[in-house]
Amino acid sequence: MNYVFSSGGGVQSTACLVLAAQGKIPYDTFIFSNVGDKAESPATIRYLEEVTKPYAKKHGIEWIDVAWIDRQGKQRDLYDDLIEQQRSINIPVFMPGGMPGNRKCTEAFKIKPIAKWIKNNAPGCTLGKGISTDEPHRATPSRESDGYTSAYPLIELGYSRSDCLIIAKDAGLPQPPKSSCWFCPFKTTDQWVTMRRERNELFEQAVKLERILQDRRQQLGKDPVYLSSIGGRKGTNLVDVIPEQLGLFGWEPEEGCESGYCMT
Repeated sequence: MNYVFSSGGGVQSTACLVLAAQGKIPYDTFIFSNVGDKAESPATIRYLEEVTKPYAKKHGIEWIDVAWIDRQGKQRDLYDDLIEQQRSINIPVFMPGGMPGNRKCTEAFKIKPIAKWIKNNAPGCTLGKGISTDEPHRATPSRESDGYTSAYPLIELGYSRSDCLIIAKDAGLPQPPKSSCWFCPFKTTDQWVTMRRERNELFEQAVKLERILQDRRQQLGKDPVYLSSIGGRKGTNLVDVIPEQLGLFGWEPEEGCESGYCMT
């Protein structure tokens, strides 16, 4: 039976790579679906190229990169998709009041490219996913149409996200970054604040993207949208709702993609 692991480049995925290298889980192929170098977090791209892929190669683990390739044979980039789409927004931006909108990005840019590769190269495989004991609600059974059987090795071994950090550290690897698109609306407020403080140029790009989406919505006669959940609840843009440092006042708890909401 083939064992393939769906990696998103985050903490849990890195820990699973280490466990595979140590022979503790039976995955000898890791597959990563790239949403596009313009959209993926620069820290994740750098970590993959400088740490993850060399580690996989050193330990004889096959690394596969896939992406959404359109009918013209061109790789799609989620950021370009957001800029070019005139009527739809394929990320879960927040509506006034705080409800998230459509979330088509994961299916188009993550799930389908991996499923296509499996269909052509490893039909009927066991597909491992980096979901830890902190988030068992994400561990859902496979559908017959998926073409693979989902498995959750971290849950089977009883490992939490904190355990995964220790696994990576003990293997001599630098701490993996939290994986997500840099403009992902599922970032927590603390993550937005950290971005503004440590990567202000990236934060300014997110501010610009939010305005582009809002201008487009206004031209269509629709309500504005926001990249942060707290911005949606307050009807306030990123630049005005995200402070430059933590602890200025109490933030409401929010859902985030902490370990990588998109199969990471």
